[in-house]
Amino acid sequence: MGRTTLRLRLVVVLVVTAVSLTSLTGAITLLATRHLTLAQQERSDRRQAYANAALFRATLAAHPEEIAAAATALQQTANSQVFVRVDGEWQVARPQAALTFVPSSAIRLVDLDHVVTGVTSVAGQARYLVGVPIPAVSAQMYEVFNLADTTSTLETLLWLVALGALATALVGSVIAAWATRRTTAPLVAAAAAAHDVAGGDLSIRVTTRGGGSEVESLVDAFNTMVDQLAQRIERDTRFAADVSHELRTPLTSLVTAISLLEAQRDDLTPEAAQSVAVLSTNVRIFQRLVEDLLEISKADAGVLEFQLETLDLATLTRYAVESVRRRLEIGEVTVRNEGDSPLVLVDRRRFERVLANLFENAQRYAQGVTLVTVRSSETGPEVVVDDDGPGIPEDEREAVFERFHRGRAASDRAGVTGSGIGLALAREHVRAMGGDIWVEAAPSGGSRFVVRLARGEAT
Repeated sequence: MGRTTLRLRLVVVLVVTAVSLTSLTGAITLLATRHLTLAQQERSDRRQAYANAALFRATLAAHPEEIAAAATALQQTANSQVFVRVDGEWQVARPQAALTFVPSSAIRLVDLDHVVTGVTSVAGQARYLVGVPIPAVSAQMYEVFNLADTTSTLETLLWLVALGALATALVGSVIAAWATRRTTAPLVAAAAAAHDVAGGDLSIRVTTRGGGSEVESLVDAFNTMVDQLAQRIERDTRFAADVSHELRTPLTSLVTAISLLEAQRDDLTPEAAQSVAVLSTNVRIFQRLVEDLLEISKADAGVLEFQLETLDLATLTRYAVESVRRRLEIGEVTVRNEGDSPLVLVDRRRFERVLANLFENAQRYAQGVTLVTVRSSETGPEVVVDDDGPGIPEDEREAVFERFHRGRAASDRAGVTGSGIGLALAREHVRAMGGDIWVEAAPSGGSRFVVRLARGEAT
């Protein structure tokens, strides 16, 4: 009975979801098509009306006495009518007909030299009116376009969208009923294990005893989910502990320095001045650490915002390197381009942040960046950053991208004040943009960081 209830609920949910999505998609499609169709039609009508107004002005300016001929020469279509007033007189056989198509409110506005556009109703039919003042010849021109064809097309599209949504809903219902029958059995077994996991037992795993590949796939997915959940909890726990440890020293120094300043605010001594310097240094460390932690937290929550653009990689890299170089107050850095510069899909601000983290890493653990290379490989566009440091041992090349990792290079160098999350943040940014970053040995003996980016399409 439980299986039947679960299956029924799944079918109802899937059918309702399918109907809702197809209806929403159809409504959005219809509204977008209606907007685009009407906008395109109105633009075309306005162009024709403006062209007729220009033609009438030119003809009447050249031959002022040929008013009727100038009005007759205006281009009209099967779906439009043109009405012209010169010196307040309609240039048509039946002036009353013009008043039927042109509202008096539009006439008043055009008389005041305002262009008038809008949809009106004539005998129950929608029409698009364009009123154009022609002050050079004391005239006004009104062109009225019939929207019956456009309205008919949109009504036909409405029926097609409705039929398509209905067909999609019916097909979705059949597929949902079939799929739920095949998935209910393994869900029952997984549900029992899920209760144990919810109770905190992350050692629970589901085993299969036949049942076909679908059951095995479900069980594998469930077991993988539990493994990843356990790893995530462990990583979050370690991350929280590391953050607390990293923040303790700068916060302690900050509190001590502030206490000294408050105690001797009236007369700073050399000791107080030294404390101010310590305070300033640690505040900068704290500020950067907090910024990096905020970025990491956003990445974990999946709320990092990216503004992806298609850009020339060589130009982007030169600009970013120059910006980073000036901000860090370091010397010139060579940027070399191997072959044609590729296009990449990238967020320029995040890309500059990635390079800044690599440059700062090189400043702390080496003598700085020696060369930046832009190139294309079989896997995608790449930016290569070389430094002249001692290099990173092969067994640490993946670990350096872990949060708060401090390798042997950091232990060997006194005064290293990095937060330990710069490279981790760089990897988060690059991967979020569809690329990857890794480190290898540079030919010169230092470290080589390779940033691979997603290809961009020329527009």
